[in-house]
Amino acid sequence: MDLRKVYAECGGDYEDVIGRLITEERVERFVKKFADSTDYDMLMEAVAQNDHEGIFRYSHNLKGLSLNLSFTELQKSSSELCELFRNGAPTEDYSEVLERVTRDRKRVVDAIRSNE
Repeated sequence: MDLRKVYAECGGDYEDVIGRLITEERVERFVKKFADSTDYDMLMEAVAQNDHEGIFRYSHNLKGLSLNLSFTELQKSSSELCELFRNGAPTEDYSEVLERVTRDRKRVVDAIRSNE
């Protein structure tokens, strides 16, 4: 897997993740696990059920995974969604933020899949 290309394609920070996880083998292992993660699917299920606690939980998980793997754009959008639900139901429409999370996650997964 060409990790530099993955990170370039998804708006991530390769140097940051290598600094954190040290070896390309370790980064690749966790990147592949991210692509198979069900957190996004669970987030979308929570959205469909209007489960505010679930939306918070799964957006928080995406934020943490993205932060640890230096998927910068996904970390930003999932963090924003997480904060909207931190104290329960948001007072504003969150559809635009959710669309960014969806777009950013797709961008990461597509970059991973196209470089396997």
